[in-house]
Amino acid sequence: MHCDGCSLEFSIFQRKRNCADCSLIHCSDCLVKEPFASGFRRRCRKCRLLASGNFTRKDLAEFKVKELRAFLDRRSVSTQNCMEKADFVEAVFKYSDNSHYRQEQVEKQRHLHELQERRRLNASRAMNRESPVPPDSPASSHSSRGPEEAPPRIPEPPSYTEPVRASLDHLVAVGDIEELSVRQLKEILATNFVDYKGCVEKWELMERVKRLWHSDRANKEKNEEINDNLDNNDLCKICMDAIIDCVLLECGHMVTCTKCGRRMAECPICRQYVVRVVHIFKA
Repeated sequence: MHCDGCSLEFSIFQRKRNCADCSLIHCSDCLVKEPFASGFRRRCRKCRLLASGNFTRKDLAEFKVKELRAFLDRRSVSTQNCMEKADFVEAVFKYSDNSHYRQEQVEKQRHLHELQERRRLNASRAMNRESPVPPDSPASSHSSRGPEEAPPRIPEPPSYTEPVRASLDHLVAVGDIEELSVRQLKEILATNFVDYKGCVEKWELMERVKRLWHSDRANKEKNEEINDNLDNNDLCKICMDAIIDCVLLECGHMVTCTKCGRRMAECPICRQYVVRVVHIFKA
């Protein structure tokens, strides 16, 4: 085994030790002994940096994904929606008391406010050009007053809309899959419980999404046939609306659709704990 910090091979003189925060294996040179309430504890350099809160995105770029995941797991932060390393970095920034993240949020809010003010001014100038006011009207005398007499403008709070996650319902045809990014392809596969660990290139992800899309279309057509024939053997036993297209592990029962399977904590047949849900493709 090797040290996770300096990649030094362990021997009789270099014993392996666990970090008190991330629980990763390090050598004695990489761990610093610090006083604690019950005595002493050993923490690595990266854990001490994360605990201090004085780090930037450039510092987090040197971290490994498993180190960022360990930091979030200690704080009971869900990493289910984290697909790339940038997602883990953003989650660490968000859930840590970091001054750089607070400064970024203030700058972002100020930029949005300035952008809204600029758009409002451009809209008012365009309206003034389209509807000129006669010089003798009371509106023109009101507009001729100086800037000191103008009523104060109350700034509106900037609006923030979260980005829409990619879904199979947004794909109308197979050609739409080629326009998706790598992150959107992974989001679709992860949402439908399709494993993509062995995919290295983008075309491999596209092939799995295309197979998933064809399977979803076939399930919808079969669902319509079942509704017409009043045959409920292949329908989900929870919602009785969609086709059974997933298997519950480790018991192996096939009783729900993908949407109902992700909400299952226990199997409705044998009451065994559901470890994970896997999407199935019927030949």
